[in-house]
Amino acid sequence: MYLSSLHIRQFRVFDDITLYFKNGINILIGENNSGKTAIIDAMRICLGCGKPDNYIYIQESDLHVNSTVPTENNTTIQFDLTFEFGDALIERECFYDFISQDKEDPAKQTIQLHLKFIQENNGKKKYFKRMIWGGDNEGQQVPYESLQEIFYTYLSPLRDAVSCLRPYSYDNKTSQLFNQLLST
Repeated sequence: MYLSSLHIRQFRVFDDITLYFKNGINILIGENNSGKTAIIDAMRICLGCGKPDNYIYIQESDLHVNSTVPTENNTTIQFDLTFEFGDALIERECFYDFISQDKEDPAKQTIQLHLKFIQENNGKKKYFKRMIWGGDNEGQQVPYESLQEIFYTYLSPLRDAVSCLRPYSYDNKTSQLFNQLLST
């Protein structure tokens, strides 16, 4: 399976945007401060929600600020992911709770995962309440075991190709990738 679309609402520089991906390698290109890192972080937040070693979390600074009305108080961030099935039947079994039937094409099913973060204030401090559901219906529970089956590898940005791709260097990106793949 592969991520075919990511809908981002009220996250950092994005008010409301939908990104579409193809099966295989996809490349994000853009000027500085155009939102490339926000897209990658949104994917890391969503794909890592079932991992105990997820090191990225929603913070108050992640809330979108409307540039035309900066005093507008935004308290909700939402991500909607759609995955397309591959040829492996095991995907349908592992992600049964995420399956969504395409309304226009009865032969097509996708996997949908939705995450909503709502900022709440308990009087002492602000925090984010996380809601996760799969499929078409908000509130449709997703077993934690299913979230753990979502596999991804994050490699930090390659800033210096000479040192980061050196065969025996500490931060060799290729070694990090192989180590990540072997540990899953």
